[in-house]
Amino acid sequence: MVSLIAFILIFFIASNAFSRLVSSQDKLTSIQSDYEHVLKRYQQIERSINTEISQDKTKLLEALKTYIATTNVNLNTIDIIESNLVLKVTSPDIDNSIQFINNIGSKYNLKISSIEFQREDQKIELELVIS
Repeated sequence: MVSLIAFILIFFIASNAFSRLVSSQDKLTSIQSDYEHVLKRYQQIERSINTEISQDKTKLLEALKTYIATTNVNLNTIDIIESNLVLKVTSPDIDNSIQFINNIGSKYNLKISSIEFQREDQKIELELVIS
């Protein structure tokens, strides 16, 4: 009799724990779905803003200044010459320069018409012409 009561008690405890586990998994799935939706929307907004910025050279110039400040490349000059944006930066190594080019190219959807590398001392000078 005591073993039957203990068995029923264990059954109810296990059943309750299982239902809580299923409920937690459902909530987690719902939260994950919401997060993915918000992330996709954020990425769409970011892409549209960056595309709009890349259409206006003066806005692009300011956006690139802000972006370069967050990287480990140093901005030497940035000018608008004959409707092209000319960007000169210094980077510690070639890999960092290539990564920088890839990042700004994909972030702002830029048409880079000219890239020029030049080694100076222990740094790489990089000149980009963006049309």
